[in-house]
Amino acid sequence: MSLAGALILISSAYFLGRAIAVREGEVLKALDSVINMLRFVYRRMETENTPLYLLFEKYKDGYLEDTGFLPILRSHGNLASRFWSEAVDKLSLTSEAKTELLHFGETLGALDLESQLKRINACMDFLGQERERLRVSVPLKQKSIKTVSFLFGALTAIVLL
Repeated sequence: MSLAGALILISSAYFLGRAIAVREGEVLKALDSVINMLRFVYRRMETENTPLYLLFEKYKDGYLEDTGFLPILRSHGNLASRFWSEAVDKLSLTSEAKTELLHFGETLGALDLESQLKRINACMDFLGQERERLRVSVPLKQKSIKTVSFLFGALTAIVLL
């Protein structure tokens, strides 16, 4: 095996690890997007008493659009709360965050305004805590993934030499 082949092997392993690490970072992006959407929903419900289905029509977020979360909710209009779990499945979130969002979706549009606003606040608080926890652990996990993939590529190249 030549030096060029070894470098290609090491580089390939590193970039594969880097791609996996980027995917791990999507969890934070998803949490930020969902929290921002919940803030928007809260403000609109509190100040304008906007119907739920119109809230999803007006909200714009690149990540939530690209994953299909918002398009699912928009396509069902007044029945958006029935398709909440399908939309949540599109997001790259931890199982804890998904569970919280699914519980939130069970009450979506079914509570009086005051109770709905309290539920939104509780969901935002939980997701905010989850985001802060992940802000510490995700970068460390990403660094570990990149390091292990580089070392795996290097070890494989050494073995093949």
